[in-house]
Amino acid sequence: LAAAAAVLGVALHDPIPARHGAREYVLVAAALEGRGDTAGSERLLRRAVELDPDSAVARYNLGRRLAGAGDLDGAEAEIRKAVSIAPDFSAAHAMLGDLALRSSPAREELARKQYARALAIEPYGAQAHRVEAALAALGEPSTPSR
Repeated sequence: LAAAAAVLGVALHDPIPARHGAREYVLVAAALEGRGDTAGSERLLRRAVELDPDSAVARYNLGRRLAGAGDLDGAEAEIRKAVSIAPDFSAAHAMLGDLALRSSPAREELARKQYARALAIEPYGAQAHRVEAALAALGEPSTPSR
């Protein structure tokens, strides 16, 4: 967390000044995660959600972090909140599909629906290719031209 504090310009024992918003916490959390400090990243993401409960990006990133830590229920709850805030957040729909499959093979239909929603929102690009591959693994026909 020392690195995060340095980036935010505060001492670890000081409260984070109000001038720093959820966005800054999300960015620093990503840097910490990149350095392998997953606990520090999670703390900052929780703080980001605390600062801005309506930040779909903060909730999505917290959900991804929780999924990485194996807390699939917590991850799904955060990603669902992100989708309720931003219904066209395609990456969040794709993540819900991933979480459905990870939590139980019986949730394949939910995964299909979330993947289809992600593709409907964002039909091109790297994420679309990944989602199409996931759908293909579920036996869905491939969609040409992506």
